[in-house]
Amino acid sequence: MLVLGITFGTVYINAEVGADWKKSRKDMYLTEPMFEILGMLDEYFGRFDPYTGRLNPDLIESFYPHEGKQADRLEELLRVHAALTGTDKDWEREIGSQGHIFFHSQYLAKVINSFYVKVEKIDSTLNPAIFDHATQEEMLRFLQGAYARFGLEDKSSAIMMVNANYKIETIAMVLKKLGCTDVVIYELRGLPSQYQVYFNPTSLVKKKLGIETVVLEPRNDRFNYPDWRVYQRIKKP
Repeated sequence: MLVLGITFGTVYINAEVGADWKKSRKDMYLTEPMFEILGMLDEYFGRFDPYTGRLNPDLIESFYPHEGKQADRLEELLRVHAALTGTDKDWEREIGSQGHIFFHSQYLAKVINSFYVKVEKIDSTLNPAIFDHATQEEMLRFLQGAYARFGLEDKSSAIMMVNANYKIETIAMVLKKLGCTDVVIYELRGLPSQYQVYFNPTSLVKKKLGIETVVLEPRNDRFNYPDWRVYQRIKKP
């Protein structure tokens, strides 16, 4: 059955939404560690291979050489998730010739990919319907994963991603659901395009993410340039 879900102007194809998602067998895999894992995933052009139009059948995630700490955290979360669900603990951690870190498992990749939907013809993103019935703690875990990997180095209230506007939209939606205000996405168009979401966190979000400084717009530092423009102002969760 083809179902269309619309969030912030984006049309999601083949998305299970609302109560239908909660009844799905997929729900058993949506543990708190899995929410944090989903927050950590890069979504650079989504998880679909733009050349084949298909999901990678065995890739859990890859990391740049300098992201060893984040890769260690992902592996820790995979262990906890496997223990909670009694599922496959067999995955492979591979170091590429240039130092990139890859995690492989057909089973776990299939589980993670089941939470994704295709958008447009060559892109995909996390199905926003998984947050329809998510608890506060689950949404916080998702943000913790995203902030641990994509938060700015100065520990300000900002998250930056490259060529992942759909993921940034999802992060903004969750921030709003948790009561954050002044949630605004900025875009710097180029090759690649960069996206930053700025927000005024609640005291709980600030504590959970370890935010030290509240910043509500791009600044003149090495990540920001005069050409940043407002991409979206998030008014409703």
